[in-house]
Amino acid sequence: MGFFFLVFGSFKILKWKAFAMAYREYDVIAMRSSLYSYLYPVIEICLAIAYLFAWNLVYTNIVTIVIMLVSAYGVWLKLRKKEEIMCACLGTVFTFPMTKVTLFEDLLMAVMAVGMLVSII
Repeated sequence: MGFFFLVFGSFKILKWKAFAMAYREYDVIAMRSSLYSYLYPVIEICLAIAYLFAWNLVYTNIVTIVIMLVSAYGVWLKLRKKEEIMCACLGTVFTFPMTKVTLFEDLLMAVMAVGMLVSII
């Protein structure tokens, strides 16, 4: 998960402003806070560092669960409305439409974090 967050967070930072604008299209927190849309790649990179160095994994997994579930909820809302928007998963370096795969990735990350949290506790 550390490498995933590192790669995805890094791509988002390459075109930071464009990512923030695209992310606001579907993330329920980013819709309300442009600051969050700019901080999200930094959060992902911090999670990457925490996972790669096994630092405070209880809190790291809790933050991951919350962030991934919030993101999944926003994706689900857009998919349910059948809105065609571009996924900001890899920033705006690569452009592809948001699909059920995006939802699956977010939910899978949350499930993996839950699994790791359970194994720690």
